[in-house]
Amino acid sequence: MSDLFLKILNMGISASWLLLAVLLLRFALRRGPKWIRVLLWGMVAVRLICPVTLQSVLSLIPSGETVSPGILMDPTPQITSGIDALDKAVNPVISGSFAPAPMASANPLQILVPVAANFWLLGIAVMLGYMTFSYWRLRRRVATAVCLRGKIFQSEYAASPFVLGLFRPRIYVPFDLESQTLEYVIAHETAHIRRADHWWKPLGFALLSVYWWNPLMWLGYVLLCRDIELACDEKVIRDMDNENRADYTQALVCCSKDRHRIAACPLAFGEVGVKERVKSVMYYKKPGFWILLLSILACIGAAVCFLTDPEEPEKNTFSVSQVGGADAPEGTTQPTQQTTEQPTEQPTEQPEVTYSLQDAIRGAILERNKGDRFIETPNGTVKTESHFLFGMETVSGTPLAGQTNHMEETKVYILYAYTRYDCSSGVPEPVAGTCTPAAITFTGDSEVGYTWKEFWEPHPGEEGIQEIREQFPENIAEAILGPNTDGYNAGELQSRCLSQAEATLKTHMAHGMPVAWIHEPGAKGSYGFRFFVEIPYTKLTVSCDRGSIVDGESNTNQAIAKELTLTTERGIYWSPMEPMEDVDFHKETTLEFTLYDGQTVVYTARITLTGRPYGTGAYAYVATLDGDGLYLDTNNENPGAVITLVEE
Repeated sequence: MSDLFLKILNMGISASWLLLAVLLLRFALRRGPKWIRVLLWGMVAVRLICPVTLQSVLSLIPSGETVSPGILMDPTPQITSGIDALDKAVNPVISGSFAPAPMASANPLQILVPVAANFWLLGIAVMLGYMTFSYWRLRRRVATAVCLRGKIFQSEYAASPFVLGLFRPRIYVPFDLESQTLEYVIAHETAHIRRADHWWKPLGFALLSVYWWNPLMWLGYVLLCRDIELACDEKVIRDMDNENRADYTQALVCCSKDRHRIAACPLAFGEVGVKERVKSVMYYKKPGFWILLLSILACIGAAVCFLTDPEEPEKNTFSVSQVGGADAPEGTTQPTQQTTEQPTEQPTEQPEVTYSLQDAIRGAILERNKGDRFIETPNGTVKTESHFLFGMETVSGTPLAGQTNHMEETKVYILYAYTRYDCSSGVPEPVAGTCTPAAITFTGDSEVGYTWKEFWEPHPGEEGIQEIREQFPENIAEAILGPNTDGYNAGELQSRCLSQAEATLKTHMAHGMPVAWIHEPGAKGSYGFRFFVEIPYTKLTVSCDRGSIVDGESNTNQAIAKELTLTTERGIYWSPMEPMEDVDFHKETTLEFTLYDGQTVVYTARITLTGRPYGTGAYAYVATLDGDGLYLDTNNENPGAVITLVEE
């Protein structure tokens, strides 16, 4: 609902610029045909209704998206009105008032915007309820009307002539009208029906109900009602002589009635702008060809300039990494080293880095944001991150204790988003999150792995902008703060986080929620991850492409193996440890399970294990299952998991 509210907010702001243009054109084209004014209001309606607009270099709309959808996750909320002076005056106030506190779990706008969205819906309900009640009450009042002829009815409760009804409109008139006045009234109301004004006025009120929060829309609706009446008068008197026009104005005066409220219906003959209409009728002159042509060209120009959005500047192409390595590069390459003394050109794509460094960045972000478990409960929280790597530096750090060799340190400059989703309803709902630049310092290298040493983030608001300029290399700071990042590009990063949550939830619905656990090499009781197959079988074979597996019910001192065969239902332990080899905890591992009934293969399954650094000397692993009819769930014994059959 918040996204819809922000979309309507942006559409209403964009339409306000067109509405202001219509106000100017109404004055400039006052000698033009009155139907041109109604056509201009029709363009405003198109702007308010159509959620998709074209872009044009001729557009005079300052900004097609004043409030970015990513503002909810932005650490420094800002608007982009397209007017620099306004942005500079308003954005410091917005950033200072709504920026999340450093230790807060939610951006204040994540609370305020949903409240505002609910208040907006309440306003719509009130407006539409008022329109429905007004229509129903008027229909009841004229229920006893007497047919005069055709669709013309007379009623003692008709204070002034009007048209009522959408699909079968009727003309209602008072009983006491003189015959001449009655004919003028009928001609006017019939013109309304032919022009379909009995549709346009309720449509205008319906749009006012949606955009009730915009004061300009109230002014626009009042002027729309006046212009509808002026255009209808013009249609009726177009071929009248002066004497007949004088009689027509007399009919207007006779049927005039003060109106004290805005009405959605009906189209009443003498309730709207009688004085202005009398002057328009008395001094009416048929517009000349050039005035008509100028009016049409003005409409076309307004459509081109205000029904289109300005062209957006070309944005940086962000290659965002996802949890689980879905878009991680295969294999490894040597890191590209940069120094602040020799900055490269402003980056537009991520530098090449080893897979293990990208993985270390993910782990650092998740741990920094208390991501101790990637998946907390089978139906609960999913924690995601996405980031863009702008650049990196490799330097020599402080030697380790008792050694003379300098330890290599790598400092990366990133823009990242972290979001925690509640998936208990079956749909990922954002609970908390952040989007901010960061500088992370790692120790180690691609051979021994990376451990993060320092995680720096700027403060929110203007203070943080200055900190970024001081802490980051100049070209990277300009890339992050420049106009092409669309306010840190929070929307792009957040959409990637949402995709991760949706993919995780989809996997859970099909094969069970991924199971996570922490592995500390060398720690007591931390040999590996325990699986148990809760499906009857006569034989079970298990193999792994890396690491090793052990029969959990046998002597744990037995030789670790790559393949294992069981004939009774027992647990299986997997460890990332390789016999007589260096251990790489970052690589993806695949375990193949085959279940037999006698000599017949009953089920096959593949479990994928992905490891990520977790603090100093520890690793977090996530296990996901792929197998028809099989389901992966957490075990009562922690860590561990069970493979069961999918419930029918």
